[in-house]
Amino acid sequence: MKNNYEKVINEVIASKEKVYEDFKKSGCKNFCEFIKKDVTDIKKDMPIDKKAA
Repeated sequence: MKNNYEKVINEVIASKEKVYEDFKKSGCKNFCEFIKKDVTDIKKDMPIDKKAA
């Protein structure tokens, strides 16, 4: 179960980072910052050690 959780979270992060890069290229700075903060929050909230999951 933990491996599936990590896989899905990593896919979400990768998708959001791709969207961030696409919007960065298009010049939508405000939305870029929103996505960047969202990705940072997800990474911060992820359990780091195996006990937390």
